[in-house]
Amino acid sequence: MQDKSETEKIWNLMAKKLAGEITHEEEEDLRVLLQEHSYVSYVDEVLAGDWKETYNYYQPGKVESLYEQHQQRLANAVDENSSEEELIVEPVKQGKLGSMWRYAAAACIAALLFAAWQWWPSSSDDKQAIVYGQQLVTQKGSRSQIVLPDGSKVWLNAGSTLDYPKQFNGKTRAVQLEGEAYFEVAKNTKQPFIVHTKTFDIKVLGTGFNVRAYPGEDSAVTSLVHGSVEVITGGKEKRSILLKPNEKITLSTTIIAQEATTETGLQETVLLNTLPEKMMLIDDTVQQETAWVKNQLAFKKMPLVKVALLLENWFGAEIRFRNEDKKALHFTGVFEGQSLDEILGILEATGTFHYTKDSNGIIWIE
Repeated sequence: MQDKSETEKIWNLMAKKLAGEITHEEEEDLRVLLQEHSYVSYVDEVLAGDWKETYNYYQPGKVESLYEQHQQRLANAVDENSSEEELIVEPVKQGKLGSMWRYAAAACIAALLFAAWQWWPSSSDDKQAIVYGQQLVTQKGSRSQIVLPDGSKVWLNAGSTLDYPKQFNGKTRAVQLEGEAYFEVAKNTKQPFIVHTKTFDIKVLGTGFNVRAYPGEDSAVTSLVHGSVEVITGGKEKRSILLKPNEKITLSTTIIAQEATTETGLQETVLLNTLPEKMMLIDDTVQQETAWVKNQLAFKKMPLVKVALLLENWFGAEIRFRNEDKKALHFTGVFEGQSLDEILGILEATGTFHYTKDSNGIIWIE
């Protein structure tokens, strides 16, 4: 259950978003709040969609009565759901452009959408119907495997989180991933399987694929082993990319500031994700992408700074650099069953770097 003040804040920010009067700072606040409460995908789609037809229906003469109807609907919903906190509706002040009715109309739409998500999760809209009741978490240095209610198998890599429902009752089988996982999806053409991440969504019918989407990394990757998947990028400019076996797609998670000119001739800064890079994989690279599923640690021509991150995650260690130049060194290797010290010793034997461990257990590379 979320805090009452957060409920009000989300409601107001959604209204500003729909009315086109939200600032960059407020939009970022809204994004963070929605992600924290697990319905970012649903609301993002609505806010990014074409709601003008609905908006045009809310003319100035209708807004007041519709607003009152909405307040009564929320009150009824709260009465029927005594365990839920009350959604308080406050008066809306007139905006800078004198468009009070426009903001109120957007507020009606936003609040109705918000109420629909909170109190009617069994709606026919699949994204509204997502309720994650189960969660599997792996700490750094550990891995896990699970069979989902539909029979799909998931291998969850270290430092990852998978949210999934007790049963897949909607039109889709949706799960939420943060980190890395390999999926062997049970085939069901009538109920597509969807993996939601913060960077993109993956839609499949029945296939085997790997997803790497760790927070803090500069890219997210989907690699297809067999079958077919559709990758749908996030952001305002959504793109759909179909992958075939032995293909992968890499999408940068870095936001780039780009100057743009509006219709009125004003300069504004637009935040964009870089476009996804689709590339073919050769067979040994496919094996590398999924080696961790077989408890193998594999990397090919990988910068030492990324190898260090891989080792940190795999062993639950902390690795730092005293010499920044060493981060650019590249290494290739496949390890199975070796300890962290054994792997570092093998890499150190190349004569390109030296490592030490301090009294706190932190590994230093120089």
